[in-house]
Amino acid sequence: MDAIPTSNMARGTMRLAGERPEPEFKWSCAPCRKRKSKCDRVQPCSSCTLRGTQTSCYVSNEAPRITPTSTKAPAAAAEDTATKRRLEALFEPALLDVGAGESKRARQAPSDSMVKFQDTLTKLSRSIQKLQHDGVKGTAGWGDTRPPWGDKLVQWDDLKDVLPTVREGNLFLDVFFTEMQWVVNYISKDRLDASWKTLTTDGRISRFSASLICSLFATVYLLCPSASAAHEAIKREPERFRVLHRTARTLLNEGSFADDEEFVDAGDIVGNELGVTFDQLQAYTMYASYCSLAGLTKKTWVSVGEAVRLGKASDLFDESRWARDRPCNSILDDDEVEYRRRMAWALSTLDRWQGLHYYRAIDMADDFSVHPPSFVSGDPSDPAVRFGRLMMGQSAVIRDVYRFVRNLTRMSASDRRQQAVLIDGRIEAWYSDLPDWLSYENACCKLKADDPQSYKLAAQALLLHNSMYKLRCILMRPFLLDPAAPHEMRFAALRNARKILEAMPLLVTLSNNPWTIIPPSWPTHQLFVAASTFTIVFLSSPSESSATDGSTTSSEKHAYSKWPDWPAEDLDWFASNVFEAIDTLHLVGSGMTGATARVSKRLLVGLISEREKLKERFADWNEASNRAAQTRARKDTVPSVLTAQASSPLFTSPSDDAKPAATENNGPLSSFSTTSTALLPTPNSTPPGPDAFPDWPFMAPWEWAALTDSFDNGQLDFAT
Repeated sequence: MDAIPTSNMARGTMRLAGERPEPEFKWSCAPCRKRKSKCDRVQPCSSCTLRGTQTSCYVSNEAPRITPTSTKAPAAAAEDTATKRRLEALFEPALLDVGAGESKRARQAPSDSMVKFQDTLTKLSRSIQKLQHDGVKGTAGWGDTRPPWGDKLVQWDDLKDVLPTVREGNLFLDVFFTEMQWVVNYISKDRLDASWKTLTTDGRISRFSASLICSLFATVYLLCPSASAAHEAIKREPERFRVLHRTARTLLNEGSFADDEEFVDAGDIVGNELGVTFDQLQAYTMYASYCSLAGLTKKTWVSVGEAVRLGKASDLFDESRWARDRPCNSILDDDEVEYRRRMAWALSTLDRWQGLHYYRAIDMADDFSVHPPSFVSGDPSDPAVRFGRLMMGQSAVIRDVYRFVRNLTRMSASDRRQQAVLIDGRIEAWYSDLPDWLSYENACCKLKADDPQSYKLAAQALLLHNSMYKLRCILMRPFLLDPAAPHEMRFAALRNARKILEAMPLLVTLSNNPWTIIPPSWPTHQLFVAASTFTIVFLSSPSESSATDGSTTSSEKHAYSKWPDWPAEDLDWFASNVFEAIDTLHLVGSGMTGATARVSKRLLVGLISEREKLKERFADWNEASNRAAQTRARKDTVPSVLTAQASSPLFTSPSDDAKPAATENNGPLSSFSTTSTALLPTPNSTPPGPDAFPDWPFMAPWEWAALTDSFDNGQLDFAT
């Protein structure tokens, strides 16, 4: 037979009858190429017909057709066409009667054994794909082995080498819920106690509950005050927090536990289609909080994004859907509603802080439909209530500052100044709502050696004080290089940065106090903002171009570099106290694994390493200054301080004897008139170079300037 039928049904019948069809396509079909099996090159081929994949055989013109008429004479082509029509007329009536069984050539239905075989192959294929997916996604635990728990609920034996003993764990929980609630206030004590009790009595808990416990214990290791009963256990194994941190991340990375029906009951599901549990949301949020507190910059950014996206997918930020999407037989209790609200507000604040720190897009830039937690309307005399209310108000001003910074280049000069003044007023109004016992001045004056509570309140007051000036500093910093800005606005960032640095004595005092909790990343960020603000001044060169448009003349273009224009008092003060700032960063950031403390110290070390250039700047400023006696009175102050310290290394590793005695000052608000000799060793005769600071790689001034954002480097057009 020279020709083949064009009807698919006819071709299938011929193949079942033992006829070998003539190829219609030049290539094999995609399923046969994938299976590496022989293909008839017709549609559908016998291989696809046997395996039930006819719908995937030669779809979307994946292979060119063979055109037999192109190689035959017209008479032969006409004969082929007539033959095809006769065969179609012959076979199609028989195929229409397949159900009646009148045609022996009709294709028979697949047997039961073939159907079962096909189902088995499908299941095996899916199992292999799942194993491959889990193998790529999973994270190794210790060494190169997989974690022992796999796809099952977690038991004590799975984590006994990671977690502390039961007694130590009970101490950690007590410390967390009694001392650290003002830092992390969205963890339900009842639910966590129940999970811990189940785990320690040979019960089974979800991997999310286990991850939450690991993150919480790691936070206790990081923040636990030395006077706490749990501190002795921490001293015995000071590095355990690293294992707890890695285990918490590994538990979050494990595969789905959707088959654990005995754990996921109807009352525990958050209202959503993904089946996200309340413990799962808490676990992701707690891990993000730990990374933020520990200064793990990259991990914080990733984990906060994971937690926010999970919260959005599970309607955490839309309270109206919490009850509507839940099963009809489950009711949200008041306790769960309260902690969901706290978690939503905590996540939004954390996301906004991260976006402001690193100038990245944030997920929670807009308002969300969640009522404030109960502490907003609680007893104002309760310190936790008052502090929580202030933190919620802070979230709104963080968003305002973030929007201003992100839209800075798209605003005109007048709009920038107007918006900055408006937002600065909001920040000041937020801070003015502080009660007397949380104000910075009162907290400093009421410190009593025999009253641990006074130190705890002072820690909260200090962090709120520095946060307020940090926001105002970030807000006003772009105007430092704007010669057209009003004088008060232009140098407001320097005054705000000085307020943060002036609080260093109290920060040192509280860091050394056995009763206080100072999250290390918070003051580190605050000191970094203050130090980098002054760095803009000291690392700016008189020969550098100002941030003006191209229409300005040369003298106008460099107006910002006329040293008499800069506030002499603030520059002198910073030059005299930059060493204290470095020592404070070293003390507060000791033990941190994050990049913020390291970059902050490297920033100041790089600045001080160029002391000769710094002295030249101040010499130029002194020569050009025609001001009154206050400038001339300070003429020799800064060079003398720099000359006295120009030959000295920065500092040695701090010990108990080398720590500054902050309590001996007249008060935390007393400014430093000279460099504290307690913080610096005896000057040597050789100026320090890059090799004098092995712990912090030396960076040139232009590299430090690259650490600041575009408007800090003078790339912003202030004239538009």
